[in-house]
Amino acid sequence: MSNKKHDFLFKGLFSVKKHLQDLILGTLPRDVLEKVHLDTLEYDPTEYVDREMGARFRDICFNVLYGNDRIKIALIYEHKSYPEKRVYLQLLQYILNVWEKQADDGLELTPVICVVFYHGKQRWVHTELLKNVSRELRRYAPMFDYILFDTRDIEDHAIKHQFNEPSVRIGVFCFKHHDDLIGFILENPEQVREIFMEFEQQEETTIYRFVLYLFYMSGEDPDLFDKVMKTVSPESVDILEVYRARFIEEGIKQGIEQGIEQGIEQGIEQGIEQGLVKIARNMISKGYSDEQIMEITNLSIKRIQSLRD
Repeated sequence: MSNKKHDFLFKGLFSVKKHLQDLILGTLPRDVLEKVHLDTLEYDPTEYVDREMGARFRDICFNVLYGNDRIKIALIYEHKSYPEKRVYLQLLQYILNVWEKQADDGLELTPVICVVFYHGKQRWVHTELLKNVSRELRRYAPMFDYILFDTRDIEDHAIKHQFNEPSVRIGVFCFKHHDDLIGFILENPEQVREIFMEFEQQEETTIYRFVLYLFYMSGEDPDLFDKVMKTVSPESVDILEVYRARFIEEGIKQGIEQGIEQGIEQGIEQGIEQGLVKIARNMISKGYSDEQIMEITNLSIKRIQSLRD
């Protein structure tokens, strides 16, 4: 599972204001939350992570009124399965990137609070930036701290109490178990259904992101994916065909790009055709009309009718 697929879910989920607000409530320290005016939250779409940091971090940045001052809070997350020993240097570079952009725009510099969202297997060790610095020299050193949210530190049963938004609870759960998410889902159906309890009531785009993420995590195996979805939310089975076409289309785009690079475009085209035919056959068995199947699969009416024979 590449970082891009985690990135797809994380940034898509937490670019929604109410989801981001809930994540903030569940991760920031109480003494900071007391002065944060969440109703003033504004998402900042600027990419502040540079190329060197990009391989290790993804960022979500937002502005919010803190007391009487507007500050910038950066939410950064780490995908590797081990802690980052040089996190302070990387976060300092991130802060400098934010300040340089503010300076270039003629704005006053604002405090930047960094939150590291970590979901690796090993314990994250919170070390100091500089050790054994004498008191008289501390004012010459860039001393700052960051907030760590480690999914290892929250039990599954506590997720639903720490976060109010169902989508945030599902997202945190998925990241917590990403190393073997599919196996955990199939082995713990009752616990998983409790987390996904309100899955089908979420916004269409949010459902789509979770469906696509689970499809990726299933190794893009349609049969395994169907088992996962029936376990996660039996009530959502009837809507799967609609979303299936969307995530297959997304996978097709990525597959074509990858196939062109690897010189196997013909093989990918054949795989696409087989995937669309399988979707069409499933929809036929469920009683969909030719027009509905054509709209979802882009297969011709003639091709669809041939599948009915």
